[in-house]
Amino acid sequence: MDKGMLAECRHLLDHGMPQEARTAFDAGRGYLPLAMDRSGEGGAVALLSDRSGGPMIMVHLFKKRGGDWEHRGGGGGGTIEYPLVGRVPAKGPEDYLRCPGNGGVLMNPEHRLPWTGWYLRHAELTASAEVRRVRVRGRLIEVPFHGFLIVVWSARRAPEVEALGEDGEVLTTLDVSGPTLH
Repeated sequence: MDKGMLAECRHLLDHGMPQEARTAFDAGRGYLPLAMDRSGEGGAVALLSDRSGGPMIMVHLFKKRGGDWEHRGGGGGGTIEYPLVGRVPAKGPEDYLRCPGNGGVLMNPEHRLPWTGWYLRHAELTASAEVRRVRVRGRLIEVPFHGFLIVVWSARRAPEVEALGEDGEVLTTLDVSGPTLH
């Protein structure tokens, strides 16, 4: 991860997503912020990168240590569609919220056995046009115009994510422990 991208991720974790979302890459800057989430000492930032010849979503995970966000790992993959476009309406209830991917990093490497380690996990979500915000264990996350979200947690069990409509009504609930590919 280059220093500029690391600095931007830390800024997003400290201050939140910008009010005005950029939709085009600046010259010499091969990434755009897509989404950010924080939970306890953990945080995740999703970026859209064009450095690999095509659009790729990269997710980086961080741990708050000594007042600063320490990078703990990350990765990325190609996208099927360019994500910085407006959301489309759902065709059915299963389309309100989807989880195309998830992952995690071990936060205490001295504990290599899965049942003794502390993991920071994330889920990538896409929301339809009807979804205004999502609720994850009591915290509300606004859905950006493009509908791509990231959710982070450190508990052993994945949270259920509620998709909320304009009036706050629960449209659907999604278990993010694994990808949902309809």
